[in-house]
Amino acid sequence: IQILFISYLHLTAMNTKQQTDQRLTQVLRSVCSQVKKNITTICDSDNTTAIPVLFSQWCKNQVNFCSSSVIVYDQLFALTRSVILNSKLVIGSQGGEDIQDVLNQSEDVEFYQFKQGFIQIPCSNDSLLRQLPVFGPRNDFTEWALSIDTYNSQQTADKCNTTQVLGHVIDDFTIAVRRRDYANWYHTITDLYTVYILCRFFNRDPKTAHILFVDGHPKGNLDSLWSTLFHSYQRAGQYRASNRSMIFYQELLWSYQQELSHLDISRAPYKDEVIYLDDFRQHVFTSFNIKLTNDSAAVNCDLINIFFLLRKNYVAHPRNPTGKVERQINNEMQVLQELQAKLNESKLFSKNTRFKSNYFETLSMYEQLSIILNTDILLGVHGAGLTHVLFMKKNRGIIELSLNTGLHFFFLAQARNVNHLYCPVQQDKVSATDIVECITNMLSLICPSNKISSNTIAITSVITTISTTLITSTTVLSTSNSKYSNSTINQTRQMTVNVTATTTSASLIL
Repeated sequence: IQILFISYLHLTAMNTKQQTDQRLTQVLRSVCSQVKKNITTICDSDNTTAIPVLFSQWCKNQVNFCSSSVIVYDQLFALTRSVILNSKLVIGSQGGEDIQDVLNQSEDVEFYQFKQGFIQIPCSNDSLLRQLPVFGPRNDFTEWALSIDTYNSQQTADKCNTTQVLGHVIDDFTIAVRRRDYANWYHTITDLYTVYILCRFFNRDPKTAHILFVDGHPKGNLDSLWSTLFHSYQRAGQYRASNRSMIFYQELLWSYQQELSHLDISRAPYKDEVIYLDDFRQHVFTSFNIKLTNDSAAVNCDLINIFFLLRKNYVAHPRNPTGKVERQINNEMQVLQELQAKLNESKLFSKNTRFKSNYFETLSMYEQLSIILNTDILLGVHGAGLTHVLFMKKNRGIIELSLNTGLHFFFLAQARNVNHLYCPVQQDKVSATDIVECITNMLSLICPSNKISSNTIAITSVITTISTTLITSTTVLSTSNSKYSNSTINQTRQMTVNVTATTTSASLIL
């Protein structure tokens, strides 16, 4: 295909437009008439006992349509083959604009609507497509499937020879992603993780996977992650802006969205569904050229590295033109100064501490990951930045300063085997003394053999506070957010009971 298009480019320079179009038609006929490639997934492995439970479920629950032109896996995601996208049939903003050019833009225009014929697949019997499984109201493919049209596989050459000549032929494995909270670190990680495990399922090197954004979001600070962790990304809206808006894909996989990700809070408790998490973490570090030296080393209790992740105002998306960030510490500078003094001068600890703080909004991802990799205790207000707990070394600690507690980072810490501690604070006036007390209790978890001074707060008071916090969280889960499963709520209640009933500091591993 590459050779054919190189020849086409030469013809463009040398021949007349008529000769060029004739040659392009021949090229497209050749491409469209290709026999579909054999699909290989982890299901084809000789060692089926090594397949994760989640993948076994996907293997078991797959349905083929139109001679495998569409393969649906567990009513969750779908692979389309020899598929044509007509990007002119997308309704919404182009995407990729500078954020300053689209301030106050409605979010609705960034979520595409699709006209009939947006997706075209080879199928001789249209009625077969009416048998597509019902994906449910929360699954993007429900909407995508409504836009599917067909073309006869025996007439592919004629399809290529219409006035709507294909403008692009993509022979590389491509994954279509519809992002929602594209500017949010937590939700971006859930998307990246989903695409990573899909690559593993299809036995593809993530670095060879191309990404197609099927959304109209403007440029974001996290966009570069997609081209760093995977081969590259394109936007469907940018194809629409060109004269040749028809794109042919040999293999186009339609991913499932953020709230269905197996790392999302709605999936918690995770159980066996969070797979290859260590491999994903390794892939992220490798992609940023960060070597994992002594990654499995125990905590050096003679020198504890504490990092306070701060929150800085910045414009992340068009709906927040002032850049005001919620859940900030109002007396931040005062807290930092007092905290530094207490850690340096206090005799609370029988060990040395190294305390640092910074805003990650001002640092590159390489710098952020490098800091987290060398952090023993991560401090921060509840917010997306705490997703970095996934990149900490095991058996370290994260202290979540809880203005309005959620369970997102408790479950991520649990999946990563990192100690998690809620530290209730008040936004209008945070006390450095309270934070030091929380640090003291975290130290007793990550360095249990070291003595903590008698100035440590009474453990029962911490248990009471955290128990109250968890009860509040449980109430919020059960009354305000129907997407949380009953098992999540029940487990939270059980954690509350366990914490209340236990009188040792070990119970604070929440």
